Amino acid sequence: MELITLPCEVICLNDEGRPNEIPISQWPVKGQIYTATEVMTMVMYNNVPAIKIEGFNPPLPYVGYLANRFVFIVEMEEEEDPADWWKKTPIE
Repeated sequence: MELITLPCEVICLNDEGRPNEIPISQWPVKGQIYTATEVMTMVMYNNVPAIKIEGFNPPLPYVGYLANRFVFIVEMEEEEDPADWWKKTPIE
């Protein structure tokens, strides 16, 4: 297992189910690359892992985005484009 150092890049795999309280401008888009600045747990979702994204500030009580919406970019082949990963990665 490789340790991840923050900040680091992540790619959004799932942008479905935006809560009405979060404006579209503060919601990640599937296939886009973002910078994760912090990892935490969200109490309102039974302590599931979540991440903060640079430049995004969702309104309270939201403090970040569910981590299972993203994949951390840690290593890739030279010919691979991480923006295409969502096309071949199944969403659970």
